[in-house]
Amino acid sequence: MTFGSRLHKFLIIIFALAIAVPAFAINGDDPVISQSFELELELLNPEEKIDCIVVMKDIVREKDGDEALSIPEKINLYRRLALESQEPLIRELQSELGSEINIGEQFWIKNSFRLSGKPRTIKRIARKKDIKKISRNGGIRMFDSLPVELSGPPPVGVPVNVTQVVSQRCWDVGVTGQDIIIGHTDTGVDYNHPALSNSFSGYWFDAVNGGPRPYDDHGHGTHTIGTVLGGDGNGLFPYDIGVAPEAKWVGVKVMNQDGKGTYEQCLKGLQYLAELKAEVDIKVVLGSWSVENRKEDLFYDISKIFLSLDILPIFAVGNSGPSLGTAEVPANYPTVLAVGAVDQNDQVATFSSRGPAPDLEAWNLSDFWLDTTWQFTKPDMSAPGIAVLSSTPDGKYALWNGSSMAAPHVAGAAALLISHDRSLTPYDVYDLLATGAGSNFMPDNEVGWGVINVWDSLVVLDPAFTGRVEPDSGNNKSATVIQARSAAGKGSLGSLGSSGSIRFALPKANEITIGIYDLAGRLVKTLPGGTYTAGVHSINWNGYDNSGRRSNAGVYFVRLSGVDMNLTGKLVLMH
Repeated sequence: MTFGSRLHKFLIIIFALAIAVPAFAINGDDPVISQSFELELELLNPEEKIDCIVVMKDIVREKDGDEALSIPEKINLYRRLALESQEPLIRELQSELGSEINIGEQFWIKNSFRLSGKPRTIKRIARKKDIKKISRNGGIRMFDSLPVELSGPPPVGVPVNVTQVVSQRCWDVGVTGQDIIIGHTDTGVDYNHPALSNSFSGYWFDAVNGGPRPYDDHGHGTHTIGTVLGGDGNGLFPYDIGVAPEAKWVGVKVMNQDGKGTYEQCLKGLQYLAELKAEVDIKVVLGSWSVENRKEDLFYDISKIFLSLDILPIFAVGNSGPSLGTAEVPANYPTVLAVGAVDQNDQVATFSSRGPAPDLEAWNLSDFWLDTTWQFTKPDMSAPGIAVLSSTPDGKYALWNGSSMAAPHVAGAAALLISHDRSLTPYDVYDLLATGAGSNFMPDNEVGWGVINVWDSLVVLDPAFTGRVEPDSGNNKSATVIQARSAAGKGSLGSLGSSGSIRFALPKANEITIGIYDLAGRLVKTLPGGTYTAGVHSINWNGYDNSGRRSNAGVYFVRLSGVDMNLTGKLVLMH
């Protein structure tokens, strides 16, 4: 076939797809095979088998419907429901198609299985009523981050990027991430690195090569985990590169030496972490990778399952900025905490990907949103991503740039908070980190809620820490914090009952004004201000506005303004 004839065939296919209703839509639903994948099938050798992921119709799970179950019971339930729904279809396909298809791994974390078949066979399978979607076994990739190896040993002590998120002040009061387990999905880890020698949990899964022991044939994974927990904090080790130095990691290799993997490898790795939760209390899953399509919803259900298992998914937002709409999957889901990158002056990095997220079905399902104010803005918050010093294989250290370098700071910060209060849910941790960041009245598509300050978040969690450590004179991040709790004093963070109180802590005396604002930024209520002494204070809001009318239930913001201070906290008014 000449180039001209191939081009002619290509144009005919595009024209046909443009004017026709998708051939593989069922009962008016979205197409089982996307137009782009259908086009790819048309262009393939008709005798060539192609690898696919077959996704079953969703199993509906209510957010609160299985709360009474233990974590192992939930995992068993989710596995049983998924596999039971797949078995009749798999038997039917094997009976009808025999050697025309090959059935591979079955997954429960996303109700799906791998299948390979010829293009015409895949089109035939797409007409089965139990199938929601057939996707190419596509690729995942790490974000490009070029290392700058150091010519000699790194500077002794705490690097600038770790002090920037104010983690050292948490160490000074004994909050170091003690034994909090982080699930790490990356290119692997050099677990013999001196900065990581005491942090391996003993659990490892290699979805790429099946290696029995941790290794990193690229370097990206060793760098990212170093920022989470490398070094020993205030101990004797000279290079304190990690935010939560007493946390532990579970290693899952989902990308090869080129920083690439497949959907199947990724599903295997993520499912391993979910199943391990039955015996190991993993609190965070960290990823600094994305898929090829920013509108791919394949991993959305997985993030929901992680949340239901009390695991917070934290992902880098991507390095495709500065254009809008460049936030990557899975970071752009409302069920994932996405992290953007800033420089040492808290200014957004040019390369850091921006929102908004796509306005599609998976992004509109509100039952599991981490942020009740979700308006498609991404990232959720930001952290240092320029010249981040961390570990690389063979005992080395390097400075790397990227949102891949930013996300581990937030994973480490989450470990610090959870180590102080192990009852925190993923939603609590999100609210604490967002409130501690607090530089934006509303999240934006550059830095989200702002740059994390884990010390401020810790004082929100436990105001008893106020004044325990004096503010660093060289740090412009104030220890002033704000929190809202229910009237019972034990409600979820960020909620406020009709007779509840707003609590705030001041490191020194200040003359402040206090205002309640709605989501549009309009002033709702001015609360009594004046000169407040250093320490913890509490002030009531009865839910009525400045005109004496009862305010509607919903999300509000409270702003404290004073000398060299302007902080905002989020609360939910419930009648």
